[in-house]
Amino acid sequence: MVTNTIKLFGAVVLIAAGAGFAYQATQDKGPGFEVVSAETKDKLEVIQFDFFGEPFKFEVADDLPAIKQGLSGRAEIPTGTGMLFIDDGARIQSYWMADCVIDMDIAFVAPSGKVTAIHTMKMDAPRGENEPVPVYHARLKRYSSNLPAKYAIETPAGTNERLGVKPGKKIEIDWKAIDKLLD
Repeated sequence: MVTNTIKLFGAVVLIAAGAGFAYQATQDKGPGFEVVSAETKDKLEVIQFDFFGEPFKFEVADDLPAIKQGLSGRAEIPTGTGMLFIDDGARIQSYWMADCVIDMDIAFVAPSGKVTAIHTMKMDAPRGENEPVPVYHARLKRYSSNLPAKYAIETPAGTNERLGVKPGKKIEIDWKAIDKLLD
């Protein structure tokens, strides 16, 4: 799980899309979601659940290295896929688009499953050849959860608008079961 190190950085490096999933067989079933055996680019667990009426397969980033990597450097996020970030506790989150090469949507989610904030995150200019990493990170736009959130869900740009994802709406799955399953 994510450590308090993330709080020290003030932001989490996030995703830049795409997935190239090679789905295999269902391993386990949870209330409202399935854990899917998969080989992904970053060897992450994949779960499937309905995201506002459509089935999605999400790579799960639930430790610091996976969260920092996110979907950075990927050229696309295929329709029906994305990434689910799981923090170790609910707090105001701040994500950025470090090393991301495409736009994407994000929905921050409280432990109850209620959406706290949504954004369409725009690709920032890449790090300059002689630009120090701290300077690069300092200039990146931050996207806030506005309220305490434990989860972040990144999907292809335009997904939130197309599916009507809005703050205050709830994603109806058993979030506690997801946390236990992935411990």
